[in-house]
Amino acid sequence: MNFNNTPINWNQIHEVISAAERIMLTTHENPDGDGLGSESGLYHHLTEVGKDVRIIQPSPFPDQYKIIDPDSIVETYSNNDIKWIKSC
Repeated sequence: MNFNNTPINWNQIHEVISAAERIMLTTHENPDGDGLGSESGLYHHLTEVGKDVRIIQPSPFPDQYKIIDPDSIVETYSNNDIKWIKSC
């Protein structure tokens, strides 16, 4: 659903994702289950199609959502991530 009435060109989004080798996923600070679940699902899809994907959050992963991340794929941002992020 598009709440701001801006047209979305899904073909262009598909092209950008298809062309990318590395993709970083993130959501807002103090993430909730919706954001974490969405990026987790997208992470698994993108890795299945051969992308180098990381989920890097701006704040620590909330304990109450650990069930969403049994494989510890969600990381908390650190300065060590800058080089990888710039390569995306």
